[in-house]
Amino acid sequence: MVSEPPIYDPLSSPSADEAASIRSYISDAEGEIEELEQTIASLSKRLHQWQSWVAAQKSRIAPVRRLPPELLSYIFLLAHDTPESLLRQPRNVVVRVNAFWRAVAFSSPILWSNVSLYGNMHENLASAVVTALLSRQLVYSRHYPLTIHYDSSWRSPLRGCLALLLENAHRWMDVSLQVDHHDMEIFQNSSVAFPLLERLDVDFPLRGTRINTLGSDWTLRCPKMSYLGLYADSVTDLQLTPWRQLAGLKLRASAQITLEALSLAPQLTSAELFVSHPLQTQWTRPVVNCSQLSVLKIDHGRPNSTEPHLIHLLRAPALRELNFTNCSKHPDAQYATPASLNAFLSASRCALTWLSYRGSTAQQPFLDILSLVPSLTYLAFKPFGHSVPHSFIRSLTQSDAPGPRSLLPALVTLELGRMPELEDRDANLREDIERMLCSRNAATEAGTLRSFTLSWRAEQTDPDPLFAVPGLNMRILSY
Repeated sequence: MVSEPPIYDPLSSPSADEAASIRSYISDAEGEIEELEQTIASLSKRLHQWQSWVAAQKSRIAPVRRLPPELLSYIFLLAHDTPESLLRQPRNVVVRVNAFWRAVAFSSPILWSNVSLYGNMHENLASAVVTALLSRQLVYSRHYPLTIHYDSSWRSPLRGCLALLLENAHRWMDVSLQVDHHDMEIFQNSSVAFPLLERLDVDFPLRGTRINTLGSDWTLRCPKMSYLGLYADSVTDLQLTPWRQLAGLKLRASAQITLEALSLAPQLTSAELFVSHPLQTQWTRPVVNCSQLSVLKIDHGRPNSTEPHLIHLLRAPALRELNFTNCSKHPDAQYATPASLNAFLSASRCALTWLSYRGSTAQQPFLDILSLVPSLTYLAFKPFGHSVPHSFIRSLTQSDAPGPRSLLPALVTLELGRMPELEDRDANLREDIERMLCSRNAATEAGTLRSFTLSWRAEQTDPDPLFAVPGLNMRILSY
């Protein structure tokens, strides 16, 4: 081992004897450095070996190793609950962890039975790669019924995938398809049966499309279908669709097609209706009775139409939940949106418990609507293009004084849209909201209200908290 080197004056030039001594020390030091480097390499190798051994043994005794395969498989299934590209889907990740996880994953067909293919998530993958991964998934799902979410409508690398899925049509159970023109032709020209299919949601490209509903007679091809979602403005033959076996319907179509479909399916219990075009002869059409309908979402987009709302022609005495949207302002108050909804509720006499309303802010017509539904426990009021009127808050305030019965005595949850901004607010708007909440607060037994949400533009002068109402679950959304 080299002894400690002598100390020389770094500012002076060494003598001949000093230079010879320095060269001798340099030679010895270089030998020492080489030996140390060899020792370090040997120790690093041993350190890596021990680190690998410790990691392997920790993995062997980790709690996850003691999980039975059934529980581990269930954890894999929970992890797969979010949409990802194929390569990043949890099931395609866990198979690369170790042999045990891979064996568990491949022996769990339910893990592979949920097919999620979104073209925009796979645009960087070649179609052959996507098809190969889908083929493997279908193999490992074995005979398990399939849930499918498929979207080839945007920059899609999914060529060949729909045909591969149709080869397994006998396993389709819950299917959502959003397709481009190429896949639409494949789907409509197929003649396979879907013996297990219960739910089908199909979005065809609308531009330049004429749809013969779903192709051939689907009553025979889908004997178990109970829910249908169909986006079609140009359906040519309604009779081929199994309307009478449906319990749920989602339909985007013209008013005429919507009314015809509802008349063919009086047994519906839930419906989502997106009405794209008004019907000029609505007032001469017969009323459509939906005697079993309990849940209805209706969006009648008619901003420039002078026609009344489609709901005017419906009757639903069993209705409990209504999600109502309309952006039209009819020039005649008799046929305006609130009047159509009022006519529907008055004629149906339904005990509505849940109402989401997005439409006209006309004060008295909307209050007349609320007076028809005293059983309401949930109300969401979000005026279209406007803030919630201050006077509406005062109308909801309950009073102990004798007089007419207050609105919505059973209200438990109230959600309000945007409140007036500071320059448009009455000075006591915040106080009136607080007073209304206190008059309905279930925590103080003043009323039944337990949850309140509204959108409020915060100002520096606002107190903190904004509303002093103890015990009430409040959510204030800033804008």
